[in-house]
Amino acid sequence: MGNRVNIFSFNDYRQALKALIDHRKKNGQTFSYRWFSQRAGLTSPNFLNLVVKGHRHLSSETLEKVIEIFRLNKEEGDFFRNLVQFNKAKTLSEKEHFAGQLVRSRKFLNEYPLSRDQFEYYSDWYNIPIRELFNLKAKPQTAEEISQSLVPSISQSEVRVALEKLLTLGLVEQKNGKYFVKEESVTTGHKFASFGVVQYHKKMMSLAAESLDRFSGPEREISAVTIGLSEKSFLQIKKEIEDFRSRLMAIAEADEEKEKIYQLNFQLFPLSKGREIKK
Repeated sequence: MGNRVNIFSFNDYRQALKALIDHRKKNGQTFSYRWFSQRAGLTSPNFLNLVVKGHRHLSSETLEKVIEIFRLNKEEGDFFRNLVQFNKAKTLSEKEHFAGQLVRSRKFLNEYPLSRDQFEYYSDWYNIPIRELFNLKAKPQTAEEISQSLVPSISQSEVRVALEKLLTLGLVEQKNGKYFVKEESVTTGHKFASFGVVQYHKKMMSLAAESLDRFSGPEREISAVTIGLSEKSFLQIKKEIEDFRSRLMAIAEADEEKEKIYQLNFQLFPLSKGREIKK
């Protein structure tokens, strides 16, 4: 029998399922969609074929039959379950949850060793501000200084874990006992790791709400508008936000006297459902 299918290399459970089927056929083992349906106790002989083609999803019961029939071991089975749930998830929060489970799989990390660190770089909100602290004119260096610099503050142990993560990802470097930002751009890495961004945005919006009580008016700028828009105007405003963000980044990059870290959020989202206009 040939080498096992590497379940941990797939982003889509349907592709993994097809690879398992092809592997079984290639190695001369019995397989047909009707045969699988009989073994799995399914009434439809074509159900698995519909799943592979993207027309149906695996149910919880059929998922367990796939794991049993294709003889996935415990770690493979756990990964495949989470992969199915990740692909079936309807919201970003659900995808984030299952992505977090996937990037913690030991064998997945053998394939993509930085994935968990990349996921946690975004999901732990303070990693990005800590990196930015090393761009300030007066750079805090010790865990105690960094902990006290952040608002809200975090523990020194959290700081040390964050520094190790930043070093591992090559986002900061240490010279003569001091930390410096490296110029490499920050990427989200593997597909699963990118879903750590969901938690980052949630936390930053939460901190924005807390800033109303945490800082006085002159120290912050919080404003909002509620407006009616056509689809055309909506897209125009999205483009304006993108252009504005680029101009802000240029201002920040040109600033050689950075003194504090700020967070700027952009949110544009519906507060009503669209209605069809009768003509």
